[in-house]
Amino acid sequence: MMLKNFLVILCLSFSTNIVSAENLDSKSAGFLEQLCLNPKAHLACTAAIVTAVRALQLGAVYGSAVNSNVTDKRNVDKLINDAIGFCLPENSSSKQIVKVVKKYMLENPQEHHMIDVIVIHNAMAKYFPC
Repeated sequence: MMLKNFLVILCLSFSTNIVSAENLDSKSAGFLEQLCLNPKAHLACTAAIVTAVRALQLGAVYGSAVNSNVTDKRNVDKLINDAIGFCLPENSSSKQIVKVVKKYMLENPQEHHMIDVIVIHNAMAKYFPC
């Protein structure tokens, strides 16, 4: 797990050298979109999006499931999905998640000024509603 986190941070640090988006905040969806449009930054794009989705899920776990008495996996998953506002299919892949987020960002340029995690959440909620 520690190695995985290190690799994500390493990919994101390289991404700042790949993207030349002078007027974009590195936490904005516009910056993320520019990163994802660059074929040389595919790994960094994937890492940023998938890590954000997993962080949203982890936040939902701590925010709802941990504070309840529910122990059954199906009920825990329902609590998480209700808290987070989207339901990933069990067989969803990183490739599918990235494709959906990239599509959403291209369709919603008015959100480029927003924090990337919020836009990622909006994409997931649109394409994977509960």
